[in-house]
Amino acid sequence: MPRFRRLVLALIASVWASLVSAQQPERIPDAVSCAQCAISLSAQTFLRVPGAHALTGAPYRLRVDAQSRIWMLEGNSILVFDRTGRFRQAIGRRGRGPGEYESTSDVLSLPGDSMLILDPLSARASVLSPELKYVRSMSYPFMFGRGVVLRWPDSVLVSGRTSGPRASVEPLYLMNFAQPSVRATRNFGSVGGVLRPGYSRDITQHINRNARGEVITVDHAAYDITIWSKLGADRKQLQRRPSWFAAPSTQGIGPNSPPPPAISGTWVDASGLLWVATSVPAPGWKSAWSGMALTGGEIKVSSIAVELLYDTVLEVIDPVKARVVARAQLNGWILDVLPGTRLVKYSVDITGEPRVGIIDAKLVR
Repeated sequence: MPRFRRLVLALIASVWASLVSAQQPERIPDAVSCAQCAISLSAQTFLRVPGAHALTGAPYRLRVDAQSRIWMLEGNSILVFDRTGRFRQAIGRRGRGPGEYESTSDVLSLPGDSMLILDPLSARASVLSPELKYVRSMSYPFMFGRGVVLRWPDSVLVSGRTSGPRASVEPLYLMNFAQPSVRATRNFGSVGGVLRPGYSRDITQHINRNARGEVITVDHAAYDITIWSKLGADRKQLQRRPSWFAAPSTQGIGPNSPPPPAISGTWVDASGLLWVATSVPAPGWKSAWSGMALTGGEIKVSSIAVELLYDTVLEVIDPVKARVVARAQLNGWILDVLPGTRLVKYSVDITGEPRVGIIDAKLVR
């Protein structure tokens, strides 16, 4: 009997070890796998923002809709441009009434060229018609920032977090927008349900879909990639741990230490390759704090020259082979990656005017 028990225990231990091993993330090597591959960049074109809607700082998000219009979100401002960067119109105004917004976090394309605006401070999502007119609003139960429509209206995947003593640490929620009150139908993620003690990093996820319908998420504060063939269940986890992003970022920015690295934008191209823009400390990051001002004992955010904090490392990842296909080190801050691998660069000109430029990128083999 003792021998049989030992055999059973050994079998259980073996099965458990294989399960744990299967769940371990696969590390992506630092070496570039395609020696002849290079990332080619076009000349920069700028979005032409009229004076009446002049930017006060870096925009929060940019998106492209089915008509190739570019949407720029900055606080409660929503600006729409055509593909060439020409300004088309501003949408809404500040407030909590119909067609008003407090702080927009994302804009999602819906069937029939309608659009969905997420407004986390108002805990509300608003639907716009194809003519960009306000149609209706829906309330949602907690704050979430990024999203992607898998199937409208009952399957929208968002990245967010709940609050309170029973709050989940898993960052992904499948939401149903079919009713005036939006509800979560599933919560999952790759955190494992528990954060390590003292580990309170940003769990925002960049969300993309590939041509096979799989969802690919990339952690904003850690170079962790998860490929979901079945949401909340079947997944493949990859990790990048280069010297310039060796561990998850856990601290904020300040004048006495370099800004922590962060994933600023991702996109999956038609061939299934994942483009990842990572913000890394610029050599002259300290100069961003030279004009620092205090208000009520706290640093005034607008006094920080954020465009001087970061440079960018752009990588093309093959998620199937878990390899880096190509890499480029870019001067300046790339704050997002749009469809068609169009890079969004934020800068400030010599007159102090914020500028948002679009750079077309392609992989040359």
